[in-house]
Amino acid sequence: MNQVTDSWFQIISHKSESNDNIVAVVELGKETSLALVQKGEILMSKKLDVIQGESLKGHLARAVHSLGLLCKNHGIKLINCVGLCILVEGIVDNRNMIPLSKLEYFEEIQDFNFKEWVQVNTGLQLRMENITRSELLGEWNYGVGKGCENILQFTIGNRIATSVIMNGEVLVGRNFSQGLLGGHVIVKQNGQRCNAPCNSYGCLESEASERVLAQLVKEHELYKESSLRNESVIGFPELRAHVEKGDGCAKQILDHCIEYWALGLVSLTHLFEPELIIIGGKLVHDDDTILQSIRKVFDQRVWDERRGVKINKCSVPDAGSFKGASFIFEN
Repeated sequence: MNQVTDSWFQIISHKSESNDNIVAVVELGKETSLALVQKGEILMSKKLDVIQGESLKGHLARAVHSLGLLCKNHGIKLINCVGLCILVEGIVDNRNMIPLSKLEYFEEIQDFNFKEWVQVNTGLQLRMENITRSELLGEWNYGVGKGCENILQFTIGNRIATSVIMNGEVLVGRNFSQGLLGGHVIVKQNGQRCNAPCNSYGCLESEASERVLAQLVKEHELYKESSLRNESVIGFPELRAHVEKGDGCAKQILDHCIEYWALGLVSLTHLFEPELIIIGGKLVHDDDTILQSIRKVFDQRVWDERRGVKINKCSVPDAGSFKGASFIFEN
């Protein structure tokens, strides 16, 4: 489906009063996530595959169609939501609703007029934000960060993503990137080359994120003897499963990642002075031993006066950004 059809418009049109601050959310990525959120509570959600070769316009049309069906199942129309929040990776001009970073899956994203498209095709107000910053907003207002005024969000996944609240203010900066580039702290001299637009070497993201995991495993001296050789895809779930089976290669790779995550956190803690660090991502959320291991290395390397920093896992590993989208419209 590449456009909103007349019959579809019957589902989203005929606007009345908005329904109790329900926000429709689209999180664009390798697999797009959709949700309806109300005051921090996720009412309904679903995944939407990205079709190879599909235009951004066509993908958004399918996303709006799916959101409309979620609304219908909830007993409302999409047009009665208080607004639509689009979340993306990378840097976002959240005043003018313009993505400033390229997105691997949709090359045209920087030249796409989201405000116009959303207005024409949904009639809703648009808000746009970076995914990790939205995660932090969700944790700050509805999750483990409630009541704290100095927080570092540190999300481990395909990338290492960060966001910061300092003295009760979300860091944004003149170029909208302040607090977001923690994954590009240098942790290894002459390390792996990072992806554009960074193009540096030895970044935290290029040394210990899921996107480089397969390379780390295959270059390891124990790989030839490892049960990981039988995996066609190597991500954190596969790595953790083989660690639990006692695989030496998997264990050493996980230890490598834990050390670098902790070192990155030490540098970011010295820089931003958080009272709370929230570690996002499913890997740490599902395994408390990993969190404990990060804490151990962190305490060994951090400045003495920073050892009291709390390190907690996120409250919702896969949907924290949805909660943040709710807060964005409340404010």
